[in-house]
Amino acid sequence: MVILKITFNVLPEKYKELEQTLLSMSAGLYKISGCKQADLWRDSKDENRLYMVSRWENREKLDAFLRSDKLSALMGTKILLKTPPSVSIDVVVSSEGMEAIEKARSGVSK
Repeated sequence: MVILKITFNVLPEKYKELEQTLLSMSAGLYKISGCKQADLWRDSKDENRLYMVSRWENREKLDAFLRSDKLSALMGTKILLKTPPSVSIDVVVSSEGMEAIEKARSGVSK
């Protein structure tokens, strides 16, 4: 699994415009092959910071998106920002669920 996180530091007067654009784009990501999840988050400490987080099946599917017109449109939102968007790509090699919490709380070590 590959996770793409883009952080947007929005100009206060452009917040609503960017939010609507990103909501529309994140909803459209589900239609792209390989996109498993796409969410838009607002920072709880900085109301002018938004995070678009998407989860991809593999790096090849993400790379296809990174070459697409959709990403070009997303990067075109920079005129609404205080600073250029920050991008993070994380490759997840393993994942655990509730059993990890239960195991940790029971005092059982790996």
